[in-house]
Amino acid sequence: MMPTPQLGGVMHRRTSIYLDDNAMKALKLLAAASGTTVSEKIREAVDVMLAAQVGKVDWPAEIEGILERARARNLPELSGEEMMAEVQAVRRTRRETPEKKRHVRA
Repeated sequence: MMPTPQLGGVMHRRTSIYLDDNAMKALKLLAAASGTTVSEKIREAVDVMLAAQVGKVDWPAEIEGILERARARNLPELSGEEMMAEVQAVRRTRRETPEKKRHVRA
């Protein structure tokens, strides 16, 4: 995804979503009625959904579950610091490697 210009002081990333015709028509009507764009309405909906979910996830338990599944596969034991170093190394590699478009046609 390529970063888009800052909108309202916040950096946004371009993405694609697929909506059925009725949802798209409703979004267009809502956007027109409020004097905004379909994109802004989608961002608002995502923000509301994420805010509602944040309190529902027990992150420490979720992370422990991930670690338990990893341990069950006999992966090497890593400390939190070693794990973060591994994550940061993967992020650096991904940033340095040009992203290829992954369009799959059925």
